This record gives sequence, C-alpha cells and structure tokens, in this order.
Amino acid sequence: MFKRRFYSRKGIAAIEFAIILPFLLAFLGSVIDFGVAFFVSHTVQNAAREGARLGITIRQGELSTLDAVVRERVNGRLPPVALFDTFRSGISHRLTDCPNSELEVTVQGTSTYFFLQAVPFLRLDTLNITRKVKMRYEHCPS
Repeated sequence: MFKRRFYSRKGIAAIEFAIILPFLLAFLGSVIDFGVAFFVSHTVQNAAREGARLGITIRQGELSTLDAVVRERVNGRLPPVALFDTFRSGISHRLTDCPNSELEVTVQGTSTYFFLQAVPFLRLDTLNITRKVKMRYEHCPS
C-alpha cells in the first residue's frame, strides 16, 4: 500500500505541462513578434518604392514639389494603423544631379515588440527599421 501511494502517477502530466508552458509561450510570442516586424518592414519597403517611383517622374521645373509629393505617396501607402506612426515622420529623400541623376527615398522608424518585452534578460522593446530605395532617371529631368 505504501508503494502504491508513493509511486502514484496522477498529476505528472499537469506538472510536465506547467514546466513546458513558459517555453512554449515564449516561442509563440517571439514568432508573432518577428512576424509583425517582418510585415512592417515589408510594408515600409513597398511604401518607399512607391514614393521613389512617383518622385522619379517629376520634371525639373516641378522639383519644388518633390518633397510633398514623395511624402504624400509614402504616407498614402502606409496603413492607418499605430504600428506605422513612427515611420510617417521618418521620410526623407536625396536627389543627385545629372548625368547620373537618381532619387533615393529613405523611410525609417521603429517597430515595437509586444511579447518579447516581457522577457527580462533579452531587453528587447523596439526594432529600428530603415528602408532605402534608389531609382535612376533614364534621361536627365528637363
């Protein structure tokens, strides 16, 4: 009778699950966080590409409107979600002169981790994301 009570197997599955659960949740949370960061990075890259594509079509006489046009296009391609708020203020561009005239659009900001903030030894709270797109004029703008 003593052996039967001492070697009881009841509750072992619950204890094993309790030991594995934190690791399982940390893994799942990190997969979600990296997936969101990848989505944000991909969306910002596409927005920068669209801004450069529109900016490269502007003629030389209209270059004073280049900044407003590029910002408007990039902001129009970023979804109206709080994830992208830091990227709206991080839009810049650089235009080089002829004969090798090109437009470089840079969009930068931060993406916030949700689950990885809770892991104290990692110290991960934000990820800096910078995306640059260069497009070259076929002919110098005139």
